[in-house]
Amino acid sequence: MAAKHLQQKGLDEADALRLAASLSEKLSPPLTEPAAIDDFLAKFVALETPLAETDWCSCFVRCSELLQVQPATVQHHLDKLNNVMDVGDEQLVATLLKTPSLLLHDPQDIGEKVAALQAVMALSEEEASAQLIIERFSRYPAILARSVDALEGQLSDLAELLGADIQRAARLAFKVPALAAASIEELQEHMGLLERLLGIERDAARALVLRQPSLLARTTDGLAGKVDAYAELFGHDSVGKAVAGAPQLLTMKVDAVRARHELLTSLAALQPTWASQLAEASKETLAVWLCSSEKKLRRLEVADQSQRLSRLPLFRLLSHSEGRWADELARAGVAADGSRVGELKGQHALTTPAHAWHHCPCCRVLVLEGRWCWQWQVWVQMLRVERST
Repeated sequence: MAAKHLQQKGLDEADALRLAASLSEKLSPPLTEPAAIDDFLAKFVALETPLAETDWCSCFVRCSELLQVQPATVQHHLDKLNNVMDVGDEQLVATLLKTPSLLLHDPQDIGEKVAALQAVMALSEEEASAQLIIERFSRYPAILARSVDALEGQLSDLAELLGADIQRAARLAFKVPALAAASIEELQEHMGLLERLLGIERDAARALVLRQPSLLARTTDGLAGKVDAYAELFGHDSVGKAVAGAPQLLTMKVDAVRARHELLTSLAALQPTWASQLAEASKETLAVWLCSSEKKLRRLEVADQSQRLSRLPLFRLLSHSEGRWADELARAGVAADGSRVGELKGQHALTTPAHAWHHCPCCRVLVLEGRWCWQWQVWVQMLRVERST
């Protein structure tokens, strides 16, 4: 009965069942009747807050401990929390719906932790506002429960483990809050695991973590499974070098990396030179290429259609930024899909009016407006402006 009643308040069946169980188990006397549940919720809805009844129900689902906090205490915490975060009602509601456990803690303590973190990180208000810090760290109850001194001690221990200063350690923890939530013993264990799995020394493991801090938050089984899979791909003696080249490999799905390896191998085979360069590439370089997007790898398909681009080395084709790649296409007179400007002009000569063609001011090739990469489109727009003035 209670669960069906809660469903009428906007909860789905699973959440309604969960909240009904909490109302029965965590409160004394248990709340099982619809009328009693309505009276209980009404006390929170009556508070001077932007949260509606459905919002409160969602908060109680995510944090059942909140059911045992008096409405007056919740009101006090809400008022103070709003002052600390300095955000509008909509943002406050969004934050509380994600982490209602914030209301279990004294906002003054939260504010002191925020101030301490801001002082240590020395980032701008835009980069590390109170709202951002609270939203990231509040997902970890262990951080909220720590005192300011304990939190600073955790960051000092993390800095020592990483061989870095406390400012860098704090910034890494800001990116990966799990580093501030886990005990230093857990982090030391994970660091040792990386060393054993990859066969590397402490300094090399530190360098990996500084580039990819989430590695210290990975599960033991997850890391071990990926290292085993990559040992098959790169060779048992080279997996450490591969991960050193691209630590993000350990955060990616193994099947996705294998698929990219197959794609890169098939595309490099389009040109004998590329195939040789792929075979001779270091494991570090290969690892970086396998972390590239499929879109970047498929540049080889486009380059294969151009005599000029097909002469470029594999490293250059796969290391260019999007802007540099667009420049290469422009110089070669090739569209992003691999077709040549001249060929396309011939295909559309009977249907394309002469005024639709313009000479690109950079490479002087003939450009069909609205047909090419963003840079060429910008050039056409510039020509339009010049002609209209």
